[in-house]
Amino acid sequence: GAWGRRLHALSLGLLGLGYLAAPAAVSWIPRAERSGWALLANEVAKQRPDFVVGREYHLASQLAYWLHPLPAVEFTAVGHPSKSFPHWWRKEDHLGKNAVVVYDVKHWPLYKDRVDRAFERVDPPVEVAVPRFGGKTEHYYLLRAWGYKGP
Repeated sequence: GAWGRRLHALSLGLLGLGYLAAPAAVSWIPRAERSGWALLANEVAKQRPDFVVGREYHLASQLAYWLHPLPAVEFTAVGHPSKSFPHWWRKEDHLGKNAVVVYDVKHWPLYKDRVDRAFERVDPPVEVAVPRFGGKTEHYYLLRAWGYKGP
């Protein structure tokens, strides 16, 4: 009927307007808030690790993407596996190497004892603030870890 055609036309018009406005709207978001993962990855890269250990799957996979080809893994490296990382991680390839362990503040210091046992030495955490969309700031802890021994 007539109302259905009007509703359909209005829906298509709103979608078209949204597609045109989206690039402009994204450009108004400050760059730092659009690239928080890249900023965190840059802070990790400054430490010049041989590999990266992220506290949980999502954190490790984001760092793996942004730091490629630098290897990144979640806590499979310290004996607490999750998701698919146990199928990709080979501790033999990393023995004796140095890492950066990344925690988000919600999980700090969960399983820190495992991290301490998996490395010869672990430095105190360094806090990193990363801006996120909406003016929020997320905090992470970076720990330099030396001489990987395995879990």
